[in-house]
Amino acid sequence: MGGSFNPAHQGHIDISISARKTAQLDEVWWLVSPQNPLKQTEGMASFSHRICYARAFDLPNWIRVSDFEASQHSVRTIDTLKRLRQIFKCCDLIWIMGADNLIQLPEWQQARELMRMTNVMVMGRPGFNYQALASKGAAIAKRNLRTKNPAVLGKTRQGWYFEHFTHNSLSSTAIRKQTQGL
Repeated sequence: MGGSFNPAHQGHIDISISARKTAQLDEVWWLVSPQNPLKQTEGMASFSHRICYARAFDLPNWIRVSDFEASQHSVRTIDTLKRLRQIFKCCDLIWIMGADNLIQLPEWQQARELMRMTNVMVMGRPGFNYQALASKGAAIAKRNLRTKNPAVLGKTRQGWYFEHFTHNSLSSTAIRKQTQGL
């Protein structure tokens, strides 16, 4: 699960728990991005602060907070996934992203290739679900490759699943606004 984690919060944990249970995952990795190319740097905490904050949570041992993208000098998901697949050839990798990211998928570099090369689990977010499923991102993901059984994601080379039942409405943006008194 990639993200800025600016800051990490209980919503990230809830999504991880839901994804693990629904898709029967062994582990969930939080890949803290050095800098999302689609986000402004203004208001972005330093990478070291964001990763330290994420690691400070009392997380279950199956959630791993990783600096993989920074160590690989990668800021694009496609590059990260290619490198992960090279390193972990025997693992079935599933990319986890929020419904808001499915909406933004057309802006991602090589989005079609990304959807062809790995399985994706899209986690619903209050206020984004139907917009995401009707988006150009869903068209790129190819509606006909959407599965209703998340357990098959690790068994196939191409497909995606939309998890509707995530109810935590926390967002890093809202948390920053609250803490900054905006």
